[in-house]
Amino acid sequence: MSCSEFKAGHPSASAPARAHRASCPECSLFAQSWELLREYPSIEPGIGFFRAVRRKLAPRILRFAAGLSAAAAALLVALVLWHTPAAKPDLVTDEERELVENLDLLQNYDLLKTVELVGEYGSSLVEEKK
Repeated sequence: MSCSEFKAGHPSASAPARAHRASCPECSLFAQSWELLREYPSIEPGIGFFRAVRRKLAPRILRFAAGLSAAAAALLVALVLWHTPAAKPDLVTDEERELVENLDLLQNYDLLKTVELVGEYGSSLVEEKK
């Protein structure tokens, strides 16, 4: 067994691992250091540890987010301006202008057409006049 295999498979209770540890002083020190670390009591984070970490990271995150937001806004404005069609002038024909100028005549014409339709279908009003 090589030293790299021993370190990759540590801790291992296999016979080749025990034999390598006994024959290699470097791997023996490696295993002893891990055993000393295992005996050390675990450290629990304090009450405000995670809050303090978030507070310290927040300015960095905000700086990153602010730059990203500004780039996204600039891209959005560029896309809107690029895809907005150019305004076309409203072209009014002579017929449309004449209709608007003589709107009261057009309304009377509509009323006249309605009366003519009633007369065609035999309205009682038309029959009385005869």
